[in-house]
Amino acid sequence: MGSIEPDYTSKIATLTEKVAQLERRLQAQEDVEAVRHLIDHYTALHDQAFTDPAALQQWEDLFTEDAHVKYAFGEHFGRKGLGAWAWGPEVAQYAQCHLQSSNFDIHFSPDRQLAFVRSNGITHWLYERDQLDRHFDAGAVYRWTIRREPDSTWAIWKIDLYCAWMTGQDPNGVSGGGKTK
Repeated sequence: MGSIEPDYTSKIATLTEKVAQLERRLQAQEDVEAVRHLIDHYTALHDQAFTDPAALQQWEDLFTEDAHVKYAFGEHFGRKGLGAWAWGPEVAQYAQCHLQSSNFDIHFSPDRQLAFVRSNGITHWLYERDQLDRHFDAGAVYRWTIRREPDSTWAIWKIDLYCAWMTGQDPNGVSGGGKTK
């Protein structure tokens, strides 16, 4: 008694390796879900920020301090002032927008500190809240770089948005194609 038989030693080693593999797979899945949740939260807060200053601040807080955001109408460096820039003259003239995101293609750097995401977005821009038949729509490709912060949370580091198409009139130039009359 007191010593483990060789057969049990082998079984314990096999089980230990299987547990380690499962832990790695679970962590990988948790990373994917955390990144997906971050982008979904960005999308939800984006819509709420038109009428709720607290949502606008929460939206801005999803970004890293050194964020770089490139939208169709311009680009901004840093988290400070990002919300005011994003809801600036091109956007603020619209009564509401509804952003839909989908098709998340998520990959990670080898050290799993960066997530690279490609997603599609469709945005419906309302000129007036009570005139739902008057709007323009735009389709975009988002290229995200999401970074794991020192506290292990994920934050948006970079967004590069390309407006692929639009329909309707964009009098404020939010789609990047220049203002239309």
